Amino acid sequence: MSYIDFHTHIGPLWYGREPLSPAEMIAWMDEHEVAQAVFLALESPEGASYYITSKTVLEICAQYPDRLIPFAVIDPRMAMPAESAYRSLLLEYFERGARGVGEVKVGLPIDDPQLQRIYAVCDEFEQCCLLHLDGQRCVDDTRLSGLERMLQTYPRCRFIGHAPGFWNAISGDFRDEDKTGYPRGPVTPGGAVERLLRDYPNLYGDLSAGSGHNAIMRDVEHGRGFLTRCADKVLFATDYLMKNQDVPQFDMMAALQLPPAVHEAIAAGNARRLLGL
Repeated sequence: MSYIDFHTHIGPLWYGREPLSPAEMIAWMDEHEVAQAVFLALESPEGASYYITSKTVLEICAQYPDRLIPFAVIDPRMAMPAESAYRSLLLEYFERGARGVGEVKVGLPIDDPQLQRIYAVCDEFEQCCLLHLDGQRCVDDTRLSGLERMLQTYPRCRFIGHAPGFWNAISGDFRDEDKTGYPRGPVTPGGAVERLLRDYPNLYGDLSAGSGHNAIMRDVEHGRGFLTRCADKVLFATDYLMKNQDVPQFDMMAALQLPPAVHEAIAAGNARRLLGL
């Protein structure tokens, strides 16, 4: 199979939308030649209509160990009996099989001291941490200055950027009002994303959702060049989470006609390396 999907969700997520079952996810993966998928937890009130708990993620992935890769998460604002409990809980999840932390989708600035509780543990154990950036969650400026500080402070944490607040910074004309939207038109020079991917070995980007697709396809010539230049730092991902969802990433990868080595790195090779598969 061709792909490792670095960003999926299973179960009830949005009110009024029929949830995916694990069996339906596996069938969808088979249909689209997805060998393995990262299954992300969501445990913050800003994340969705329902929580997808780390406990649930670990239990479901244990039923499909060759296909589903569990990530766990905590809301760093949750009450804990001691500061050390945040570390202990994440370590417990790692010991039970979690291969990273995410989706971190919390209504705080990206460099907030509470979120740094998570980054510090990921740094200690050299784990991935998948972040959702927009105008409400993991908030940063248009230069991604907060993210850059975290990359410097926690160099062994493998940060993975996702969502409009990250991907719209591919363009130098990224504005505050675009943190929740999908800007159109050519990408202009000076965007923060490519510089940070180039300068920091602990940063990656996942191509999921409308944000990842738009960043590449709003300016196809630039997008093809960007993926070629950053081939070792980008991860194929969809954010597949409900039945009959439009998932444009497969057509995007086919249409771009990337060099074979670039395609393979993005489609699966980088994920294998990052997760030690």
